[in-house]
Amino acid sequence: MKFVGYGVVWDKENNKPLCEFVDGELKTTEDEVIKTLKKLGYKGEKEKITSKPSDAEQEKNIEFPEGE
Repeated sequence: MKFVGYGVVWDKENNKPLCEFVDGELKTTEDEVIKTLKKLGYKGEKEKITSKPSDAEQEKNIEFPEGE
């Protein structure tokens, strides 16, 4: 999940940093971090999973000029 923010979010229960935003964003899959950030009011958005097409899929999309 991706969150937007700045700086460090402090985990006061464990007296240590929970997470740190880098260049204004944080990407995490850790359930506890996601739960805590949402509880604190941060808005998260799910990451879109994009996969690179396989070589076979790429070959299907190749167009050859007429006569070849």
